[in-house]
Amino acid sequence: MAVRVLQESQNQLTLELIGQDHTLANFVRRGLLRHKDTEYASYTIEHALVSDPVLLLTSRSEPKKVLLQSLEQLRSSLSALHDNVKKL
Repeated sequence: MAVRVLQESQNQLTLELIGQDHTLANFVRRGLLRHKDTEYASYTIEHALVSDPVLLLTSRSEPKKVLLQSLEQLRSSLSALHDNVKKL
């Protein structure tokens, strides 16, 4: 999946999630909101049929680290779910 950095500063990161939709954007946003350093996380999609989601993160620490840590936690959760479903 391609990601384009639209804006990056000390406490803010704005990314375009190319080729994605509400499903992934909302999943990532919810993961970000669980991180202790996240101050604000949201996304927008200008037009559902032709636009890609734009994710906005504001954090108390380096936003790229917060995003990576949140994604790792989401990956761990999905891996655990995958393992449990395989056991069924």
